[in-house]
Amino acid sequence: PEPDTAFEVLHRGHLNVEAVVVDVHSRYPTDLPVILSGFSAGGFGAIYNFETVVARYPRTTVVSDAGIAPGVPGSTMEMEAERLAERWSALELLPAYCRDRSCIANTLHLLAAHARAHNGRGERPWRPFGLLQGQQDSTLSAYLEVSPCGYQLALASGLAEALANDNVRAYVPATSKHVFGAVNPLEAPFRSSGGVDPIAWAAALGAAEAPDDLPPNALDPWMACNAVLLPLGHAPAP
Repeated sequence: PEPDTAFEVLHRGHLNVEAVVVDVHSRYPTDLPVILSGFSAGGFGAIYNFETVVARYPRTTVVSDAGIAPGVPGSTMEMEAERLAERWSALELLPAYCRDRSCIANTLHLLAAHARAHNGRGERPWRPFGLLQGQQDSTLSAYLEVSPCGYQLALASGLAEALANDNVRAYVPATSKHVFGAVNPLEAPFRSSGGVDPIAWAAALGAAEAPDDLPPNALDPWMACNAVLLPLGHAPAP
C-alpha cells in the first residue's frame, strides 16, 4: 500500500499453528516426544501455543530461544496487552490457569504458569520447560521500547518466579546477543562466560524424560547495568 494510506494487517498465527498440529497429528497420531521450540518471535510462539501442542502430544517440551518479554513497566507489551487481547480475543486462547492481562504481556510469567500446571503433582503430567535469553538482549529491548538495563532488571525479577519451579531451566548468559540456537558459520561458536554451549544445553533439556535428566541452570553473573532511563524508583539488577 501507499505510505500515506491506512490499512489493516490480520495475523492468524494461532490458527495456522492449530491447523499444522491437526495435520501433523493425523499423520503421526502416536504419543511421540515433541520439542516445541523457536527463535525470537518463534520463541514467543512456543510459549503461547504450548497447550495446543501438548493436548495432542503429552510429551511436549518447550525450549524458547530469545522469546522472553519480561514484565517491564512501560514496555510496548505492557501498554498494548489489554488492547490486543480485546481485539483478538486473546485471553480466550490462553489456558485456564493463566488467563489475565499479565499472561499476554509477560511470556516469562506465562512460562512459569505452564510449569506450575505441568509439574506432575496434579492432573497434568510432568513436563520440562527451558529458556535461552541474553541478559540485555539488544533486539528485544528495542522492540519492547525499553532500555537494556530495564530489560535486564525485569528478566532478573521474573526468573525468580520461573525458577521456583523445579521443571524449569534457564540459560542466561551475560550478553546482549539475540538468539543462540542459530549457527552462523562466520562467527565463533557462542559460549557463556561459564563455558556452557547453548546448543548442547538445549539438546540435554529436550532429551529429558525425568527431573534428574535436566541440565543445570547456566546463569552468568549479571552484566553491569546502566541505570539511565530506568523507570522512576527502579534500581539496577543485582
